[in-house]
Amino acid sequence: MPGGFLKKNKMNPPRNTEIQSVPNFVRLTPGDEARLWSIVNVPPPNWQRAWEGVAKGSGDIPANSIAIENLFHSVVEEIDLTSRTRIQACSSLLFTLTAPFPI
Repeated sequence: MPGGFLKKNKMNPPRNTEIQSVPNFVRLTPGDEARLWSIVNVPPPNWQRAWEGVAKGSGDIPANSIAIENLFHSVVEEIDLTSRTRIQACSSLLFTLTAPFPI
């Protein structure tokens, strides 16, 4: 990111100010007793708010003009590999996880 700017057409995710970014897989962490924890970042319903500080038609976007907290929220699921229902718990977080957390 030379000069603190991002090229709009090179951003993936997010793709741009008009197309919603796709969910992205962050991590699958093994737990104990045949359980897994998955973390997926998904765009929230108000993802367009992330781009409110960006001028329309701008080629270069200052990184500090994007409200990153509005681009993605994280969903954490506990998966039981021995159960028929598999997903034991699911929690949606109002922030983005980018690294694994201790279990």
